Amino acid sequence: MAALLKKRALAEYSLSQSQTVVLEPVPKKLRLIKKRVPSGLDPSKCEHSTVLENDINSLDNSGQSNPEVFKLLSKIASALPASKNTESVLWKKLISLYHSNSDIAVRAKCLSILQLLKLTHADVTLMLDEIIRLISKETRPLVILTGLTVALKLAKTVSNAFLNSRLVSLAKKFIKNTDSSVKCKCLELLGSLLSFDDPSFVTDTIQFVHSYSHSHDPRVRSMSFRMMLQLHKKGAPLDLSIYSEVVKYLDDDYETVKLASIELFWTLSQTYPEELIPTPDGTEKMRLIDDAFGKICRTINDPCVQVRVLAAQLLGKMPQVGQAFLDQTLDKKLMSDMRRKRSAHERQREKVRAGEWSSGNGWADDAPKELIDADSVSLISSGAAGAFVHGLEDEYQEVRSAAVDSLCTLSMKRVDFAELALDFLVDMFNDEIEEVRLKAIDSLTKISKHIVLWEDQLEIILAAIEDTSIDIREGLHKLLAVCTLMTKNCVKICLDNLLANLKKYPQDRKSIWKCLEGVGRNHSWVILPLVPGLLSQHPFYDTPETDPEDPAYASVLILVLNGAKGCPTMKTLFDEKLIRHYHYLRDTIPQLIPDLSDVLAEAGQTQNILTNPNGTEIKIESSNGRILLKELIGKLKNSTNLSPAMSLQLHKLILKDLKRLSEVDQEISMMANFTSLYIRAQLIYTNCIRSPGWLKLSAESHNPAENSQTKSQIETLLQLCLKMQYGFSGLSPIEYAIIVQLKLRVLALQLAYIAHGSTGSALAPCQNLLEQAEIVQKYLETNGNIKPDDFTQALFLLLDSTNEPKPGTLSSKFLPYFEKYPIQLVSFSSLVKMARGSIIEPTGESDFPLKFTAGLLLGIPFDCELNDVADTSNIRIRVNYPDQQAHFIRPRSSDFRTISSDETRLLTVINVSHYAWTEPCPIFISVVFDVSEPETTKNRKLVGKNDPAYTIDLSDEKQVFVSPKAPKRNIL
Repeated sequence: MAALLKKRALAEYSLSQSQTVVLEPVPKKLRLIKKRVPSGLDPSKCEHSTVLENDINSLDNSGQSNPEVFKLLSKIASALPASKNTESVLWKKLISLYHSNSDIAVRAKCLSILQLLKLTHADVTLMLDEIIRLISKETRPLVILTGLTVALKLAKTVSNAFLNSRLVSLAKKFIKNTDSSVKCKCLELLGSLLSFDDPSFVTDTIQFVHSYSHSHDPRVRSMSFRMMLQLHKKGAPLDLSIYSEVVKYLDDDYETVKLASIELFWTLSQTYPEELIPTPDGTEKMRLIDDAFGKICRTINDPCVQVRVLAAQLLGKMPQVGQAFLDQTLDKKLMSDMRRKRSAHERQREKVRAGEWSSGNGWADDAPKELIDADSVSLISSGAAGAFVHGLEDEYQEVRSAAVDSLCTLSMKRVDFAELALDFLVDMFNDEIEEVRLKAIDSLTKISKHIVLWEDQLEIILAAIEDTSIDIREGLHKLLAVCTLMTKNCVKICLDNLLANLKKYPQDRKSIWKCLEGVGRNHSWVILPLVPGLLSQHPFYDTPETDPEDPAYASVLILVLNGAKGCPTMKTLFDEKLIRHYHYLRDTIPQLIPDLSDVLAEAGQTQNILTNPNGTEIKIESSNGRILLKELIGKLKNSTNLSPAMSLQLHKLILKDLKRLSEVDQEISMMANFTSLYIRAQLIYTNCIRSPGWLKLSAESHNPAENSQTKSQIETLLQLCLKMQYGFSGLSPIEYAIIVQLKLRVLALQLAYIAHGSTGSALAPCQNLLEQAEIVQKYLETNGNIKPDDFTQALFLLLDSTNEPKPGTLSSKFLPYFEKYPIQLVSFSSLVKMARGSIIEPTGESDFPLKFTAGLLLGIPFDCELNDVADTSNIRIRVNYPDQQAHFIRPRSSDFRTISSDETRLLTVINVSHYAWTEPCPIFISVVFDVSEPETTKNRKLVGKNDPAYTIDLSDEKQVFVSPKAPKRNIL
């Protein structure tokens, strides 16, 4: 019964819920009105301008409290800049608010907003006059400080002598204010806006500024010293009488005062270096530069790090100081019992002079010495004693680094001081900070011509050659290459350590070879007695021949052969094997092996040989290479009357001769390569427009095989043009114009092919052609109005006459130009330089695979030398994987290290990753130049990312075997 009642109640409840009608509210109709935006304005900017105008109008509301007004001013300041009319209204509102509101914060905010307005030269003059009038009767420091700050900023933008003089007078008035910030700002204004028309007024102003160096506030004292320095840099003379006063502030309690006073003190020493001043005891006179040097040396023991750094830096800028004071900086006197400790010889001499007992000649001559007051004696050596020693032993690397720089600077100008500083710089090779060690190595390299290394010093230097940092090792290699070693034992020790270093770090081979070249060149006669031992020669037995490709043996030969250049006697020790090895190394590494034609005259002199197509050899001299190159170009110019087959054969033969000429004549090798590329581009262009596939383009008859061949030729042409444009430097403007016009012709050829011979879209190539045409036309006009060639001139006229250049219509119009205006063969005369790279590491010779977990990163050390690369921002490292994928890695700017003006080193770590492979496979690493960014300056979408057509190979590929393994699963 209960269940039946429950079921009936549930049914009635459901029925009542289903019959309930929910009345939804009727939506209210809203009428939205969109305000019309004036033409040419951005709607968001218009809305922003409206809000700003409303805020400016709210400044007239007198019912607002001061905090509300300040908040409104802050909102207006954040919304600036605005339109000219809006800012003009704001200017008037701010001046009115300044007069009507007496609150300090509001007035200061009004003045600070004035400097945010965009003003013309006349407006700035009016505003400066208004600000001077507003703050001239002000007494509150915050308003005065803000007004002077704004006035100084605006006065620097205009040069109005009358307003500047008014501001200077205003600054002299407000400098009497008790607030130190106002005093500092007034001093800054005097130092920045003072006119130098009246010398007496300038002198009085400097005296006026100097008078505030005695202020009780350290900020005012330091500002006074800085403004005196600023006025002196502008031409105001410094009075010598302030020298004795500035000395007092070298021991000031505040570091800002000490920093400013040290700089002013050094400036006085450079202004009056030869002035004689009395010594502290007044008995003698000394040069001002010597006294200042000793005083600055004293500050190198200051508790403040910044003061010590500045003192160490300024010591290196005082080369006029006497030699005795310089020598004292490296003499750290010993202190004992509040006295300078005497040597044993001095103590013994004093005992002999006094006798064992008292002589009785003087009253109480045997009495004990007087007691010394500890407060009257300084434990730190006075004057210049041990200044550099303290600096080199400082706990902060900034001080040590500055001391090393100053020590190097003074040693380069003083030979005697360089010999004393040698041991101290060598000791810095053991510093814990790599930057300090590297700076010590560079400093010793700079003063190498003044010093000679002995065995004990060489051992300390060679101990650092085992450093893990490649910068330290290469720095030491450069140091040893220019240093002078004292004995033959030093040379032998140096060679042994370098060979051990070569075995431990094979990647340092080139740096070590360069080092041994310098050692051999500087120690010819010292190496002479070492030659039999180094070459393993025996007076009676014939020793086995060593492989010249052995890096260690090649290192010894580099040392010996460079030594033979300056020692003619050494040639009597050379046998037939050594002569053969000399020829081999001379061909493989000519930059490290000198020309020993006089030494090897008996064996015959090597000559450059050029092989003709018929197999005969032509001996050429380096000076005749240009003549031969001109003759080859002349043959091509005279081949216009030949048949196409004969002309093609002649082009191939001359290209072969140019390749061989670039190999045997280093002087014109780059020019020969450049000319070869241009001739090859001309040959491909001629074959392209004469091919059957190109002739059928206008007839709309497409053959897929012929079209693919034409497409390949056009891509090759574009790559050649880009390589000539970006891969070479040193071209004259006319020669560079020839290349960019050739590239423009190729882009037009590409557009014609896509529009008539393929089904792809021609909009992007057409846009690229228009962009490049604009760039070429601008280049021709800005470089002396260079006359364009016939094809370029016709293309410019066509583009100017076309209102809406569409790809199909445009390409149809210039299609006949390709045969009508052929490429003219020109000769290049500039000394061009070809960008190239040489990968040192990885070597590509190892067959041992590098294993790593698939999906993770494998770091491969990469070392490459780049030559004649003007812009390194477009250098990329290309990694080709076995699955035909190519990854382009952009090195960081810190990975590039400039070695010389035309040589850069790329040192980085390449991170590679891949999925698991079943067996090890090689990846190929090379350096390329990505020209997609400079080619698409306006529209980056015109060229695809990592497009192979827009990459220039700079180096050969190096293979590295890698083996990504699948990650192992944990078995529980």
